[in-house]
Amino acid sequence: MSTSELLHIENQWKVYTISGNALFSKGKFEKAIIHYTKAFSEASKLVRHMFSSLQFGIPIVSTFIISCNNLSNTYWEIGKLNEADTLYRRAIFFIVYLSENQNVHQNLDATIRREFPRVLLTYNAFCEKTDRRHKIADLLKEIQINKNYFH
Repeated sequence: MSTSELLHIENQWKVYTISGNALFSKGKFEKAIIHYTKAFSEASKLVRHMFSSLQFGIPIVSTFIISCNNLSNTYWEIGKLNEADTLYRRAIFFIVYLSENQNVHQNLDATIRREFPRVLLTYNAFCEKTDRRHKIADLLKEIQINKNYFH
């Protein structure tokens, strides 16, 4: 994919995210979900073109995680806790995937190390506040991460 195409996708992501944020702040959650879903779609396109995106300086990890969190937070607001849970977990599994993929993680080492605790803490807060404390323990058992990588 060309530089201009990737930058266009990134700009579309920004437009959808900003629009979603404005709607969210006004309490228009259903409309915010529409914009956040479009932003998530754009972030996913960037992830599919990960190496090219990185080459052009596009912060794909942050973009993807922000998209997951925006949707999660909005679903949480409207009481769709299962949907929120799924997207919080998707951000975690994305980081785990990056940490385990040798071709990827060497380019994103600092980003992975910074974002992994953040996504875990975000999910933990969600689990605490929604009486799903068991879910974080289950998740930690489920993900088979190289513990040495994160030390």
